[in-house]
Amino acid sequence: MANIFISYYKIQEIGLNCVQAFWDALFQEFVNCGNNVLAINTAYFNSYTSNETNADYIDSYILSKVENFAPDIIIAFNNRIPKCILEKYNDVPTVIWDGDELKYFCDLNYIKENIKRFKLFSIAKKWKQDYLDFGFKDNQIYYVPPATAVHAANIEQNMNISFLGAIHYNSGELYRLLRLNTYNTNLKNIMQDYLDNANFNYLELYNKYFVQDESLYPERDFKIISGIQETDLVPLFDFRVITLINLLDLGLTICGHRWQMLAKIIQQLGFAYDPRQVWSLKENEEFFNSSKISISPIHPQARGSGFPWRVFDIMASNACLVCEQSSDLKELTKNYVKIPMFHTPWEARDICKELLQDDKARKEIVEESHKYIDENARWIHRFKNIEEIMNIKLIHTGLKGTFENVTADEEFLSLCERYKKESSTKKIKLKDKIRLKIWNHLNTKLKKKHIIK
Repeated sequence: MANIFISYYKIQEIGLNCVQAFWDALFQEFVNCGNNVLAINTAYFNSYTSNETNADYIDSYILSKVENFAPDIIIAFNNRIPKCILEKYNDVPTVIWDGDELKYFCDLNYIKENIKRFKLFSIAKKWKQDYLDFGFKDNQIYYVPPATAVHAANIEQNMNISFLGAIHYNSGELYRLLRLNTYNTNLKNIMQDYLDNANFNYLELYNKYFVQDESLYPERDFKIISGIQETDLVPLFDFRVITLINLLDLGLTICGHRWQMLAKIIQQLGFAYDPRQVWSLKENEEFFNSSKISISPIHPQARGSGFPWRVFDIMASNACLVCEQSSDLKELTKNYVKIPMFHTPWEARDICKELLQDDKARKEIVEESHKYIDENARWIHRFKNIEEIMNIKLIHTGLKGTFENVTADEEFLSLCERYKKESSTKKIKLKDKIRLKIWNHLNTKLKKKHIIK
């Protein structure tokens, strides 16, 4: 039996008091294959930007748990893991498993300084070059796509088209530029090029439509241009909301987080929103099996290559997957099923409309998807890959392991509450200090100008 320590960050789990379906399945499947799992969600006590708690009692509790567990392997999603663990157990095989691009990893400086100790599991082939440029060697990077524990169930399909997921955040910098109405032609050309040519090289599009020559612009204007980053342009390529709007009249149901943010802007999507909780593996399985079609728009960071973990969950259910363009998914499934894929919202609508009118074609895609999943995308298939990469046995036939979630312990939750209160007090004190410093600075300036005495 292998002892597997898994660390990740998912803040929504705190309010829902439930482990998200991806980790829910991963933990269960590791246990079913005879392994012991100790898991921690760092969102309970850490900020999104740091692996350091700056609280000895938090670190001590975590270290004591891990010490008793004695891990054979450490898996940190997006490198979100208590730094005290990485420092103490630097001789334990350690995996960074991405769920997002490199720039969303935590403590990039620490990774760079200790890069030789890590293996990198990536869910998108196009991200490999970023890892190589960062300093990883080719023999440290492995393509390890997601897998699924969902199974088909013959229940009533009372949803024509379903979508499960979050609304993405917008770019404040892009919003500012649009309000200025100075570079709208450039921005529109970038977006149109993307739609016409499926060009997922966002930096190339930026350089193509924004001349990078300071002499051509007044100083004020150039500052506006040079201030924009590649990441600020990402919302230009995110057509998730527009795609869903185009499906409203076909019978759309939306579940997930942050959709209430659109209530003041796009009220019509509110009619499709279902506020029920769909979070655990069981809830996801029921949701997809109740859908005739489940659509998967993909985050722009996937760059037309990667795809969400929910894609395999949909394919394993009785829902027919309709997915945004993904070269990785197309390559993986090419000998099994031709997944209906779209690039624009209008293509998505045409595909869904045709499939709703053709039960036979839809059910054929579902059957072919099941065959692919059962032969290639169950977690046991992924564990076999990881066994070879890490040289550690993960499949123990006839044995059942154990699971413990550190952040489900009452004692630890009380420590987290204490930590939050202390952190909140420190932030208030810091804000007061900043306000006082600003006031003193202004006061000094005004006195110098004899405005006040």
